[in-house]
Amino acid sequence: MGNRCEQCNKWVSLETQDLEITSVEVSGTAVTFDCRSVRNCQECSMEMKALDINEEVELELDKFDGFSNLGGKKQEQLREAWDAEQLEIEVTEDGGSTDESGGGRYKKNILTTTVEFTAKFSWEGLDFTYSSNFSCEHAASEYDDV
Repeated sequence: MGNRCEQCNKWVSLETQDLEITSVEVSGTAVTFDCRSVRNCQECSMEMKALDINEEVELELDKFDGFSNLGGKKQEQLREAWDAEQLEIEVTEDGGSTDESGGGRYKKNILTTTVEFTAKFSWEGLDFTYSSNFSCEHAASEYDDV
């Protein structure tokens, strides 16, 4: 509690809205995700607090499906192309969520944001895929008033 909704004109609890993933950008082997986590009035759903999240994930070639199946020479050639950033990597977000925990007496209320994603690229007629996620934690006090 401790949040006064101007629309309801009373003290209310907050609930977490679905995560908004605003952009996914690939630069070389790094992927940057821009997200927005919003907390609403539980009574009227008015946006009351928000947090902009900017998270960067460095992709690792060894984790792509199909890489370990290549012979040593092919792995070396692919690694050279990877290090020289000669591959066109596509990344799609597969959804995200924000979960709330803590908040008991004398404990911080922690919100954990998780985004699932899939990265793909092709090299010499072969397709490589990597599915993963990233998570980050923020205290509820880090959210700004809307």
